[in-house]
Amino acid sequence: MILEVELCDFFIWTTLESEGYYLLVRVYRDEKCINEIKQALHKYYFTYILPETVTRENDIYYSNKQKYYCICKCPCFKPMIACNKPSCEIEWFHYSCVNVTRAPKGIWICSNCLK
Repeated sequence: MILEVELCDFFIWTTLESEGYYLLVRVYRDEKCINEIKQALHKYYFTYILPETVTRENDIYYSNKQKYYCICKCPCFKPMIACNKPSCEIEWFHYSCVNVTRAPKGIWICSNCLK
């Protein structure tokens, strides 16, 4: 479509002798198919891509829907550790923010809940 050619050869090579080592399919230009694809791409772009690009609605770093964790109030990313106190207001902490290098054995309570 982009090159505006009338045909193109679709070639697949294989190591399987039973398949004859290759498959060659000649594909002819099909204006009806091209128009259907263009309409579908146009609809997809204006329905999903453009609105997301403008609003960043589904971007976890820009969305108000994203729950923030840790004392740094950033979105979750690995590795994280959970405070085992059920009433903990923060709940999850980044290892680096609480000076943890690996998951502890047993329970772990954050410094806020220990006060």
